[in-house]
Amino acid sequence: MLISKVVIHDFKGFDLLEIPNLTKINLFGGKNNVGKSSILEAIFLALDRLNPHLFLRQLEWRTLGPIEMGESIWTPFFRNNSGSGNNTIKIELELSSKQLLAVSFAKGITSQVINTNQGKLKSSTSQPPSFGSTKIGANALSIKASLDAKNIQDSIFRVNGAQIGFEHKHLETIGIIYARAMMTRHMSQAEEADLFSKLDADDRTAPVIEAIRGIDERIESISIGVSAGSPRLQATLRGIKGKIPLALLGDGSRRIAGMVMAILERPKSIILIDEIETGIHHSKMSTMWTAIARAAEVSESQVLATTHSRECIEAASHAMRTQSSSELFSYHRVQRKPDLGKLSIVRYSGEEVAMASEGEVEIR
Repeated sequence: MLISKVVIHDFKGFDLLEIPNLTKINLFGGKNNVGKSSILEAIFLALDRLNPHLFLRQLEWRTLGPIEMGESIWTPFFRNNSGSGNNTIKIELELSSKQLLAVSFAKGITSQVINTNQGKLKSSTSQPPSFGSTKIGANALSIKASLDAKNIQDSIFRVNGAQIGFEHKHLETIGIIYARAMMTRHMSQAEEADLFSKLDADDRTAPVIEAIRGIDERIESISIGVSAGSPRLQATLRGIKGKIPLALLGDGSRRIAGMVMAILERPKSIILIDEIETGIHHSKMSTMWTAIARAAEVSESQVLATTHSRECIEAASHAMRTQSSSELFSYHRVQRKPDLGKLSIVRYSGEEVAMASEGEVEIR
């Protein structure tokens, strides 16, 4: 189930931002601080709405710390982030049907202090983290979702001292879409090994190995090894004895392996990748995009990514045309209007990106 349109209200720096005509492979560009990463974060917030760590994990991506528990864990996500007034974030994802997530918060007493840089926060677990005990405050956020105007979620997200969690007034399982966000340079080595193991169990690792070989043709195979009790991926290289940890081969191999595994992990998912060109040499950009397009086709998943790189934009367009998939790719430039600093989106099809490149027209 693909997202065809996104409308974001009052999230971070957006008062209202509409992103229509999304395709299977989407790339967002624009100058610094226009909100490219925030677009991915807004989409993920809507899809991650049942996770008790939905705010903490995003703050961790931004390496914010120390932060205070209570309203402070969600205050940075609101456009009016002073903590005063009535604030509602609304994120509308248009699918084959409509999905609307509306978030609001009621002011409460802030209480705890945590440090996302130094703490051992495990955002992927279902257990709330423990923090030092001070005053206990009751802070609540209303989370609601509807699908085709039908109410599918009415929840209260609470922070009460060291406890965070949900109280569901109404919850239905329809409208749940799996999403994975890659907002940091790499997954952990253990997570990479876990993904590879899952794919290997279904004999689906061939695209991963093929993608890595596109970066380093010496690689013959990938396997899982263990060091100090922790699993990690390791590579067998032509002409070299023994196995070498993938992390030691350089950013490119590890980066492309992580992206392809994330796309293949679960069919019909939404994959969000920030600064997709990170760690990839410009000469390998087309290789990267070809691997991503093939993985997305196999898994029937949608990719939304950001970039600062002209080479990355042009390589995406070239790779899609080579794969006869140019209609499945679109580039979206996020730009700030001169009046009041409002943002808008300029969309380019794959063919328009190619024409801009040939005419040396700047579209970043």
